[in-house]
Formats: sequence, structure tokens, C-alpha cells
Amino acid sequence: MENRVVQRYQAQQTTLVAKQAAFQNANLRLGALKSASAKLSGATFFSTFSATADDSSVTASSGSGATAGEYQLTVGTVARAHQVLSQSYADVTATRLGTGTFTVTSGGQATAITLDSSNNTLGGLRDAINAANTNVRASIVQDGDASYRLLVSSKNTGTANSLSVSSTLSGGAAPGLTDLQTAQDATLTLGSGAAAINITRSNNSIRDLIPGVTVNLTTASAGKAVTVTVAQDKETITQGVQDFVDQYNNTLDFLNAQFKFNADSSTGGTLIGDFTLQGIQSKVQTIFSAAVSGLGGSVNSLVDLGITTAADGKLSLGVTKFQEVLASDPSAVASVFALTGKSSNAAIQFVGATANTVAQGVPYAVDITQAARQSRVTSGVTQAGALDAAETLTVNGTAISLSAGMTQADVITAINARANTTGVIARATAADGTGTGAHLSFFAMGYGSKGKVSVVSDLSNGAGVTSGIGNVTATETSVGGEGGAGTGEVGLDVVGTINGEAATGSGQTLIGAVGNANTEGLSLIITSETTGALGTIQVYGGAAHAANKTLSEITDSTDGAIATETQSLEDRSDGIQEIIERLQATNAANTDRLRRKFNAMEVVLSRLQSQSASILAMNNARSSDN
Repeated sequence: MENRVVQRYQAQQTTLVAKQAAFQNANLRLGALKSASAKLSGATFFSTFSATADDSSVTASSGSGATAGEYQLTVGTVARAHQVLSQSYADVTATRLGTGTFTVTSGGQATAITLDSSNNTLGGLRDAINAANTNVRASIVQDGDASYRLLVSSKNTGTANSLSVSSTLSGGAAPGLTDLQTAQDATLTLGSGAAAINITRSNNSIRDLIPGVTVNLTTASAGKAVTVTVAQDKETITQGVQDFVDQYNNTLDFLNAQFKFNADSSTGGTLIGDFTLQGIQSKVQTIFSAAVSGLGGSVNSLVDLGITTAADGKLSLGVTKFQEVLASDPSAVASVFALTGKSSNAAIQFVGATANTVAQGVPYAVDITQAARQSRVTSGVTQAGALDAAETLTVNGTAISLSAGMTQADVITAINARANTTGVIARATAADGTGTGAHLSFFAMGYGSKGKVSVVSDLSNGAGVTSGIGNVTATETSVGGEGGAGTGEVGLDVVGTINGEAATGSGQTLIGAVGNANTEGLSLIITSETTGALGTIQVYGGAAHAANKTLSEITDSTDGAIATETQSLEDRSDGIQEIIERLQATNAANTDRLRRKFNAMEVVLSRLQSQSASILAMNNARSSDN
């Protein structure tokens, strides 16, 4: 009897374990659907373009911001790095080059190497140059038996990175360097005829000519036009949507199998009748069947894109219709799937939102009380012509070497070549930093209060024709510089509200504050230089975004519906295991008690049998005596 009770509990436990496994399987299916949804949650996926070139002299790749079109390019020259070569040495480690300083300058950055008795060989100089890890490199080439030469190269291409060498070495065979390959800029022509655009760049990877496209120059093709075609990558986009549909169907198959009942065998799926799984199925199906809230227009649901629902609830992608809509209105396709924003003013750019942003297409008013601004420093003295002498500017701690004879355009090119290091760009402006003029202005590359600008020259701005900066440091908070005539201003962060709710500004980025009822996490770029009511932003949560959000909640490993249900099943299974163990312990104790009783009875019975045998023997003896 007791064993049958234990067996009933064990059967219940087996059912609970099977349900746990089924929920874990459901979690895997829903996780795969979540991944497919996440891929389509960003609007940029639907602006995927491919770029191809019809000649090997150019390769092209596309990225964010690309638009369809054909572009005719002609490569005049490809950019080259400057290389200089020393005279021949008979060895690498024995011949002494002398002691002193050997300096190589490229792109305004000087690499000064001190040679002494520990490193003044050809190999020692090479190693010291490379150990400095600057914008030049060195190697040793062998051009014959016992003939070694030092090769020094600029790491960067273009004439702005030309090499210059100076040396104070004495007492040895100091290297004399001559050009092996001169520096060369890349030249490229876009289009043809009178309106053709001719550009010059210091490297062969050109990102700022065709919007969203990187053009890489491999060989010169003077006089030969190359066509770069930028087209919508409809195959990649269609495949992403097909994966989304397939994962939904796979998930639906699994869920339906759990609820199926076989009347012939009177058996059903493992989770048949489970309310948690039924609720999950209902949520997922609702997302995939509903129109996007607030979107309106003729394209606002999956069915408008050719994604239909069959009688069994599965989705089917009509590729022809989908690609037709994609070609005619890719932004509408993005809105049906992704998290998107529509602005009434180009100065308001939607960046993104979080799960706490209410994305229902309701217009949110954007009001600005302070526009973002770059930190700036402008020289108080103009550059009147070509530089009279070599000059070194120190911009945010980085030394930039200028040569005598440089025009202001040359100076600006040299400064901007180091922008990635300094975080500063230069322009020729009026004295107040606006428009055009002969004053040298320095702007922090980013907007906002964190932007820093510090500039100083090693020359007085009264010593002939100079950059005009002067030998007194000017910063965004102390703009006067030498002579006190410089101008400038500190950077400002944008300040404003979204939908009347508080927002936090950082540079040009405005983000809805934590706790906002509607706009928490809504992120916008504000490019307006004026304040006031700029317009509105509407945020739409498409099907993929909604699915990704809902599925993230359902599959959350801590408090998601599946984790909660799985934990509940585990707790119930553990509780039954405790009951089974108690019953088994009780059964074992009862068995032991009965065994002891049986053993005691056997002892008594044995004793009685012995006594019976004795009595029988006595009776037999008496009978014999009679």
C-alpha cells in the first residue's frame, strides 16, 4: 500500500520534470525568435545598401547614410607613404653610427632618438625608432652580400606625412637618407565635364565623397572612368525578414504541439492546459497580427508588406510584394518592423529609445532653452601670408610642426591631419569665429561642456608672419592668448524638454529623464542653433521591436514568465521529493519494525518447538517404561 503511494508521487514528479523540460525548450524557441526580432528592431537594417565598382582600380563598401545611385570616378593617383633609404652598411650590429640625436618628423610629429654606445648600430637605430611607436617605422633591407640599408617609412600616406630627417650624430658612420619613394596624395575626380569635382586626400580610403560609401583606391586609372553603383541590398533585407517569419513559425509549431490532444490515445502535449504558456502564445500572436500603433497610412502592418497568416496561424512571406514595397517606400517597411521616429523638423533627429519609452506614435513636443555649442578658440592676429619661419603649435598637448612657406590653408591641413589625436579641428574665420576670414579658429570636434581646446605657439605672433596664435596659451575659458585679442567660448550642452517632461543634455544629445511617464530613454540629436519650440517627434514601435521587447520580458532569466514558471515547477518537484523521501523513510522504518517482530516470533516459535520436542521425548520415554 505504502509503495503504491510513493509510486503515485513519483509519477507526479516525473510529470513536473517533463513540464520543466518543455518550458526550457519553449525558452530556446522564444529566444531564437527574439534574436530574429532584434535584428529587425533597428531602422538602419532596412536602409542596407551594397556598393560595387565595375573596375578593380576601385573597391567600394556601403554603410549608414548611403543612398541609391551611380557615381562615375576617375582615379588620378593613389596615395603613397614617404620612404627614405640610407647608404649601405657592411653589417647590422657592429658598425657604429656615432652618438647624439637622430630625429625623424612626419605629419607634424617628431620622433627623436638618442643614440649612445648601447644602441648606436644600424639595428639599434631601427629598434629604437620602432620602440618609440610613433607615426614612422623602420626596417633593414639587404641589397647584396654584406650590404644592409636602413629604410624609414611614414606609417601614413600623403604629402602631409612627408618625412624630414635631422641628425646631430658624430663620431661614427651617420646614416644619410635619400628618397626611395616620395609621398603622394590620392587624387580623384567625381563626374566629368565642367561640373566635375576634383578631390585630393592623404589616404586611399575615402569616406567623405559619396554619402555612406567608402571608396578604396587600389591603382591609378587616369583617363578611365569607373562606375560605383550603390543599390538597396534587397536580398539581405528579405532574408532577415524571412528568418523572422521562419522563427515565428517554428515557435508556433512548438506551442501548438503542447496544446494538442489525441482523442484516439487520450493523450495530450506536455503543457496542455497550461495557462502560462497559453498567455505567452496569445501575446506573441497579438504582436504579429496587430497594426503598428499610431502609424496610420497605407502601410502599417505585416499584411501590408505581403506577410499573410494561414488558417493554422503560420506566417508566409510574399517576396514579390515585400520587395515592391521595400523598393518604393523603405521607411514604411522600417516603421512596420522597427523602433522608428518621425520628426517634424530636420533639426530634431531620432536616435533611439528604451523599453520605458512609450512608442505609440503620439507627437511629443520638443522645446529647447539652450542650444548645444562647441568650445572655440580664435587667434587675435591673422596670418597675413605664408609663414616666415618654422613654427610649432601645441594643440591639446600635441605638438604640430609647421614649415616656413606654409599658407594658412596648409596650416589648417596640418592641424586637421592630427584631429583624431587632438580632438580639435581648425578653420579660417572672422575674428568672432564665424563665417570666413584670416583668423585661425580651433573648434572642439564634439559639442558640449566636455569639449576642451588649448592652443599655444612657440613663436610670438608679433614676429613676422606667423599662424597668429602667439606664445601665450589660449583655452576655451581663457581665450585672449598673446596680446589678449583672441576670442572664443566654452561649449554648451543642449537643454530642453520632450513632451513637457524633463530631459538631460550632453552635447547635442537630449535624452528623456528617468521616471518620465512617456519619454524616459527617448534619445534625440538637436542640431538647431536657436532655442524655442522646434517641433515634434513621434515614436513608433514596429512588430519586430514589440516582439523583441515582449520576448525579452518573457525570457528574462530572473523574473520572466518562463523563469518564474520553471522555478515554481522545480519547487513543487522538490516538495514532492521531500514527501517521497519521508514516505520511503517511514516505509523503511515499518519494514524494519516488522522484520524485528518476525525475528522475535521466530525465536519464540523455535523455543516452543524445542520445548515441544522435549515434551515429546519425555512422553516417549514414559511409554517405553510402561
